Amino acid sequence: MIEHQMREGFAPPLHIHTHEDETHYVLEGRIRWKIGDLVMEAVEGESVHVPIGTPHGFRVLSPFARLLTVTNGSFEDMVMEFSVQAQAPGLPPEDALIPIDLEALNASCARHGIELLGPPIE
Repeated sequence: MIEHQMREGFAPPLHIHTHEDETHYVLEGRIRWKIGDLVMEAVEGESVHVPIGTPHGFRVLSPFARLLTVTNGSFEDMVMEFSVQAQAPGLPPEDALIPIDLEALNASCARHGIELLGPPIE
C-alpha cells in the first residue's frame, strides 16, 4: 500500500503492470484515468481497479491530489528503488524538483514487471 501526493498535471507514462493488479483509492482531489479504452474521472472517496496487463495511466486535474495504491506485486519495490527521500513533510517546492531520468525509470520499471508504452495521457 502506497500513498501518493501529487500536484496538478502529474501524469505517469501510459504503462502496463505484468506482475500485479492495482487498486487506487482517491483520498483527495480529482484524477482522470485511462484504463484500456475507458476514460473516466475519480474524486475523493472513489476507487479505480486496474487488472493485470491492462494499459493505463492517469492525470491529476485538481491543484493537489492524494491517492492510495494497493498492489500485490513489485510496484512498491520500484517506487522505493526510484524514489528520493523527502527532506520535509509534504511536496517539495517546485523549484526543488529533480528532473526524471527516463532511461533510469524505464530500467527500474522493467526490473519490476512494468512496461512503459508511451507518453502520459492528456
